Amino acid sequence: MKKQPEITDATRKAILDAFWTMYQQKPVDKISIKELADLAHVHRSTFYRYFTDIYDLLDQLEEKALSEISATLNNIETSDFTDLLYHAESIATALREYAPLIYHLTGPNGDANFRSKLREQMHLRFSSLSVSRYPSLTSEYLFNYIFSCILANINFWYEHQEECSLEQVCGLSKQLIRDGMIMYVKNTNT
Repeated sequence: MKKQPEITDATRKAILDAFWTMYQQKPVDKISIKELADLAHVHRSTFYRYFTDIYDLLDQLEEKALSEISATLNNIETSDFTDLLYHAESIATALREYAPLIYHLTGPNGDANFRSKLREQMHLRFSSLSVSRYPSLTSEYLFNYIFSCILANINFWYEHQEECSLEQVCGLSKQLIRDGMIMYVKNTNT
């Protein structure tokens, strides 16, 4: 007899939720399937109905997140590469709900490949903008710079959200990009 789809969805979600709880506390290679199954209140054999191993679970979690992030990025209107620089704050803000995921997946206990996957998603979405008026190497550098800035803003804000808003962090980045760090430091010290 087949289980109801809502039961299998709830079981899968319970496993994913338990994994996410554990993953925020320790690296994936330190998470045992037994410990995960216990936290999700399922048997080990149930885990294997949904995932081949812990890394398959991580891959599925990442793919789902990347799909949702991609949909979010598609809602951002840009027509020129300078728009991408201008919209860096909008992009970071749009990705705010994914901040815990981005923070943990790109952090020290994260998946080294997730940063590359996220970069690739953003690059695919905005690649047509970077070709227009810049040499390809310059264009690639500018994209990497903006991507790193967006990622740094999200991660910094997530660590310090009690002390500052994401908009404040993005505003400081925008000011540093516009005026340069040396000018910012000079103006702050005077």
